[in-house]
Amino acid sequence: FSLANMKNGIILVTSPNANDLKTTTSINLAISMAHIGAKVLLVDCDLRNASIYRQFKLSNQKGISRVITGFESFEESVVRDVVPGVDFLSAGPVTPRPSELLGSSSMIDFLKRQAYYYDFVIIDTSPINSVSDSLAMTSVAAGMILVARQNKTTINDIDKAIDSIKMANGKIIGFIQIGRASCRERV
Repeated sequence: FSLANMKNGIILVTSPNANDLKTTTSINLAISMAHIGAKVLLVDCDLRNASIYRQFKLSNQKGISRVITGFESFEESVVRDVVPGVDFLSAGPVTPRPSELLGSSSMIDFLKRQAYYYDFVIIDTSPINSVSDSLAMTSVAAGMILVARQNKTTINDIDKAIDSIKMANGKIIGFIQIGRASCRERV
C-alpha cells in the first residue's frame, strides 16, 4: 500500500548499523519487484563499503561515483539485466567525500532521470547510525526502508535511526526485521 502513494519509485534501503543485512534486503527487494514485472535499477550507494558487485561477481571499477563526477556515462557504467528486469549500478571507486557527492545536485538530477525511466530505483545506502550518507538523498526519495537484525539491532539503535530520518525530513515507508524478535513500533 505504501508503494501506491509514492511520489516516485526511488527507495532508500538503510539500517541502523553495519551487518544488519540491508544489502541482502536491497538485492532481494529489487529481484522481487522485477518478478512482478517492474523495471528496476539497483544502485549501490554505500560508497564507503560497497559490496553488491561481489554478489553478482562484477567489478567495482565503474559506478555511481564516476557517473556523478562526470568521468563516465550511465550507459558506460550500468550492467543490464544482472537478473531479468534488474539493471545494476555499482558504487565505483571510493570517493573522498561520499556525503557531499550523494547530496549533490548532480546526484539528485541523476536519480530524477532514472526514476522517469525505471519503475523502481532501489538504493542500498550506508548504515544510518554510522554515517549520514543516506540522509543526503531523502529529499528526492519516495521513502526509506529500515532494516533491523534479530539479536543484533537494539531498540536504541532503531530509535536513533528513526530520529535521524525524521530530522532530515525523510519518510519511512517500511520496516523489515530479519528474524523473529519483535520490536516496539515507532514508525
